[in-house]
Amino acid sequence: MALTMQKGAYRIVLCGTSLVVNTNEPKYSPISENSFKKQGWFATSEVYVGIWKNKECVACDIEGSSIDLSEFQLATLRSLLGHVEDSVFWLIGKASQLLCWSREHKFCGQCGRKLLSHNDEQAMHCASCNTMIYPRISPCIIVLVTRGE
Repeated sequence: MALTMQKGAYRIVLCGTSLVVNTNEPKYSPISENSFKKQGWFATSEVYVGIWKNKECVACDIEGSSIDLSEFQLATLRSLLGHVEDSVFWLIGKASQLLCWSREHKFCGQCGRKLLSHNDEQAMHCASCNTMIYPRISPCIIVLVTRGE
């Protein structure tokens, strides 16, 4: 089911586990809905991620064959660590995890029937047995422990 995008919305575009990055931009930022449409891309899956610059932000997966490699390249999440704003890195990480979750949770673990996106929550719903499946977001923290100075 395609999400309804508000005017001026942004997209975090992934191709599998790689982020689609505009090579003409000095720093990564989510792609505007207009730029996404201009590329002629088709989202194979979409999930709502949050708000960026006071506009909604949606993550989507596209086919690799539709990427113009003279204008875009594929990057790993790890390669962007320290090279993008923290708020953007957080959104990209969340986007990656939610898209992975939606790819891997197509069928109900209780009855085996196909799951549907829930309309009111970030969850998958089984209409057959009424099971709700929620994403597992895995935050991380890196800590340096020192002794003295």
